[in-house]
Amino acid sequence: MRSQLFDGQSKKNDRQQYVMCPLSGHDRTNESVMTRQHILVHGKRYIMGILIKKTLHPLVLFLFCTLCFSAAEGLAANKELRISDAACDIQYASQRIAKTYFYKELDIRYEIAVQQLKEGIAELDNNIPVLQQGLQGKEQDNIMKFLLSSYDKLKAILPKPYSNENGAMVIDASESLFEAAEFLAEAHLPKDRNTVEIMLGDIQRQLRLLERINKYYIAHHAGIENEDNFIQLKQSVSGFEAGISKITEQENHPEALDKHVNSINKLWPIAKDFYLGIQSRAQPVIVLAATDKLIEELVALEKHYKKEASLTKK
Repeated sequence: MRSQLFDGQSKKNDRQQYVMCPLSGHDRTNESVMTRQHILVHGKRYIMGILIKKTLHPLVLFLFCTLCFSAAEGLAANKELRISDAACDIQYASQRIAKTYFYKELDIRYEIAVQQLKEGIAELDNNIPVLQQGLQGKEQDNIMKFLLSSYDKLKAILPKPYSNENGAMVIDASESLFEAAEFLAEAHLPKDRNTVEIMLGDIQRQLRLLERINKYYIAHHAGIENEDNFIQLKQSVSGFEAGISKITEQENHPEALDKHVNSINKLWPIAKDFYLGIQSRAQPVIVLAATDKLIEELVALEKHYKKEASLTKK
């Protein structure tokens, strides 16, 4: 009896298990579907991850290379600008040395002339090595050799007692330095300068022209009178006047610079009259004072634009 009851209970349980089996089977099917969905989702994510990595890796590499190239290009441009600036400084110093040589030898404001002569030589000595480091190609090498040869000639003449012959040699050597440095300055001048850098270059050109004008003026006063020198003087005066117009027309001058620009415009007509009146009268002390005042005003502008130019590079 117990056995029958047991068997009956067992069969009942089997039926219950049989009844539950379909339900259990249904549950396992859902789990299978869910598992397939899970694999599909994660598979898609995995594939997307691979695709993103494959896409992003070249993109990141491209951006990195672009940034590196831009940085290298910027450094190269800065180096070229430094070399060009060094050549421009040599141009300025070559005219300053020649000018002060005549003032010193004529004993006009002797101490100031001696000091400016020393400063001009130091400027040449400081900038020539910078220029030598940036030479490119045989032509520039040859120009540099010519520049160095001209400087050697100038240094050999400066200590000698003044004579018209020595004075003429000083002018010739300063012209050779000026022209050689001009060639190298233009060869290394970056073509993508911004407006601030262009304005700075224009102001520095004015400073060079002023020294050049005064050189020819005082050389004539010293007795070196020839038509070629007078033509060079007039051309430099014309170039300086055009430069003043360019600076005056600049619309973005800060208000603080207006007084310097106005002062230049007031001083220039007076100085110009003296420079071009060289053949009828000579006032070297007044001319030197007027030139120094013009230089002072231009240097104030130069300082401002140098600061602005350095900020645009950061």
